Amino acid sequence: MTGQGNSLLRRGVKLASGPIARASMTSVIIRVAGLALTFIAMALAARMLGANGYGQASFALSVAQICATLALLGYNSMAIREVARRLKAGQIESLRQFARKAIVAVLVSSAFLSVAIVALVAINSDAIADYQAALLPAAFSIPLLAAIQLFRGITQGFGQTSNAQWPGDIVRPAILAIAMLVLILTGQTLLPPTFLTIYTMTALVAVGIGGFIVSRIFRNLAPSRSPESVGCQRGRENLSFFGLALVTVLFAEFATLMLGLFATAKEAGIFQPIVRLTPLMTIPVQAAAMRFSPRVAELWEGGEQDRLRAVTRVFTITTSLLTIMVALGIAILGPWILAAFGPEFISAAPLIWIVAAGQIFNALCGPIGHLLTMTGHARAALHCQLLGLCAAVTTGLWLIPSIGTLGAAFAVTAGIVVWNSALLLVARKKLGFNPSIIGALINR
Repeated sequence: MTGQGNSLLRRGVKLASGPIARASMTSVIIRVAGLALTFIAMALAARMLGANGYGQASFALSVAQICATLALLGYNSMAIREVARRLKAGQIESLRQFARKAIVAVLVSSAFLSVAIVALVAINSDAIADYQAALLPAAFSIPLLAAIQLFRGITQGFGQTSNAQWPGDIVRPAILAIAMLVLILTGQTLLPPTFLTIYTMTALVAVGIGGFIVSRIFRNLAPSRSPESVGCQRGRENLSFFGLALVTVLFAEFATLMLGLFATAKEAGIFQPIVRLTPLMTIPVQAAAMRFSPRVAELWEGGEQDRLRAVTRVFTITTSLLTIMVALGIAILGPWILAAFGPEFISAAPLIWIVAAGQIFNALCGPIGHLLTMTGHARAALHCQLLGLCAAVTTGLWLIPSIGTLGAAFAVTAGIVVWNSALLLVARKKLGFNPSIIGALINR
């Protein structure tokens, strides 16, 4: 047992100093900086808009994010695997055709959805009367938000973690934070439509930078080094990636939408700091996954299952410990953090503990979603996440009309527990090992 323990320790040290660990550390730095900038920008905006105005802007942004995900058609997630797989096989022309097809499809679909939202605003429905002024500028951000995510996925597939992140994660929130600060210092007033117009302009800058990075990568690609047959991407698999992306964004935005529709815009606004703090809790998992996901595709394609298990074990143990520390730290400091948004928001501090519990459970289950999607089991992952979304929405419909933001927090955590439990059962069956913290500790 001692020899086996020493062997595992040496393997863990080797993995911890390998390319995934180095890329993950870079990703952590970028993501922390980006989330800090986003937090500053949104806190300043919330102070200027107030809880009600911030809720209106957040509702419109939730609609825009969902539409952008619909417009992506799953290409952003699929690009991570397809670029890595085709690059490893030397299928450069096939890779180029995949990228061209993805860009054209996303541009067309996002333009259509932008027009659809503008038409919805023109209908002047009573159901969205409080949000119509904010929805119009948000509609124009849809193609930009979609393009940012597509360029991110393509760049991530090439293994360029930092280049994938910084246009959307650093440049965009930095410009937004500067704009909010200038408005405050100059004594300007801010309304939701104005805020969303500024937000759209920052997204335009990020798209320009992301597009430049992608074009430069493709210009530097060497010709194909092996014969290849270029064909259409499998529609069924693409549909699975699309479904996963859509379910993910619906899960991220459902609480804001339900609070806006079944409670008040003010309660939707008060819940937004919780929404902004949740990504901080997921930093360890998401940052490590930036390089882990394409690496899974490479190892699975090469039949290196033992290596995949070893990498996953280190991922789960490391990210679980870090998530526990980060989530508990944020929950403890909650009242002081929320004070940055204004006095109206401090009452939401107890909700952080509920959401933190869900994120810790998510980390303890391991990178099950990434493992399934990158090993050709995206459809099974989709079914599990749909189950989690249904649980979250059902809980929200039950609790939000009566207890508002507290009900939203319970709904978010219920969805996380259900979808991770289902994913874990499926992952053990499909992959042949337990990627959770239990499996990592007992080496199963």
